[in-house]
Amino acid sequence: MSRIIIYSPCRLHVSVKDMRKFDLGHAGGGGIGISIANYTKIVIQMIEKNYEVISSPNKLVVEYFLFLMRKDFHIKGHYSINVQSNIMPHTGQGSTNTIIIGILVGLFHLNNIQINEQGIIDFYLKYVKEEYAGRLVECFETGVGPWCVLKGGMVVIDEYGNLAEMVSLPSTYMVLLVQPKLQKKLTIEKESALLNQQGKLYDGLDYFEKEKLFQKIKCVIEKEPINFQRLFKLILRFQDKGSKKQEFISANKAYNGLLKKCQHIGMQEKIQLYGISSLGPTYFYVDEFDKLSDISIELGNKIFTTQFVKLAKGIEIVNTENML
Repeated sequence: MSRIIIYSPCRLHVSVKDMRKFDLGHAGGGGIGISIANYTKIVIQMIEKNYEVISSPNKLVVEYFLFLMRKDFHIKGHYSINVQSNIMPHTGQGSTNTIIIGILVGLFHLNNIQINEQGIIDFYLKYVKEEYAGRLVECFETGVGPWCVLKGGMVVIDEYGNLAEMVSLPSTYMVLLVQPKLQKKLTIEKESALLNQQGKLYDGLDYFEKEKLFQKIKCVIEKEPINFQRLFKLILRFQDKGSKKQEFISANKAYNGLLKKCQHIGMQEKIQLYGISSLGPTYFYVDEFDKLSDISIELGNKIFTTQFVKLAKGIEIVNTENML
C-alpha cells in the first residue's frame, strides 16, 4: 500500500477581475489572490477494501472528485482520505479549493499520473462544485483559489481562469485575519443573488477602469525589482472598483476601528494592503507586524477574533511512504 501526506494552504480572494464572466456553474472572472499558511493536512492511503474511507468536512465533494478521477483518469483501487482542517466553510478562505486541489495532487502522485499544473486546474474548473446543506451545488469559481493553493504567494488570474502573473511576496510580511466570533453565513441562494445583481451592476460601470488597473498591476509585477508599495496601492484602487466596492468600504471601516483598538499589538498607521476576502466574513490586513499574539476585540456591537498567519509558498508534499 502507498500513502502520501499533503499540506494545502488556503487563499484570500482580494478582488474579481471581470464579473461578467463569473457565474454559477461556469468558471471564470479571474482576479487577485494571496496564499496564506492556514494549512489543511490531507493524508491519502491506498487500502485493500472495496470501498472508500473518507473523513472530511465536505465528504460529498471528495466522493464526487474521486468518481471523476476514475472516469477521466482511470485510477484504480480504493482510498482512505483523512482531511484535518481548521478552516470554517463559507468564511472567505476557499476551504473547498484547499481540500480538493490537495486531494487531486495526492491522487495524481500516488497513481503516477503525469500532469502539469494547468492540467490540474483545467480538470478542477471543468467539474467544480461545493457542498451545501448536505447536497452538491453549483458554485462561483474565478480560478484564483486553485492557483493560490498550487503556486503560493500572490497570483493574478485573467478573466478565463488562467494564471497571468505570480508574485513571491516578501517573507517579512504577515497577514492579520479578523473574523466575527459568531458567523452568519449566507445561503447559496442569497450569495448568488448578491453577486449577480449588485455585483454585476457595479462591474459593468467600472469595467474599463478595472481593466486599466489590471494591466498596470501586471506591469509593476513584470518589472524587477518589484515596487511592492506601488503594487499594493494599485490593488487597493482595484478593490475600490466594480463588484468588490461595497465589501471594500466595509473593510475600510473595520480597518479604522482596528487601528484604534490594536495599537498595542504593533499595527502601524498605514497597513500595506487590506480588504475582505470573497464576500467575507474574513477581513485581512497585510503588514510587517511587530507582535503576533492573537486577541479578541470588539468593533461596534460584534466580537471579532484575530489570527496572525504567514504567507504560504504553495502546496507541500511532506511525506510519502511505500509500505509492503
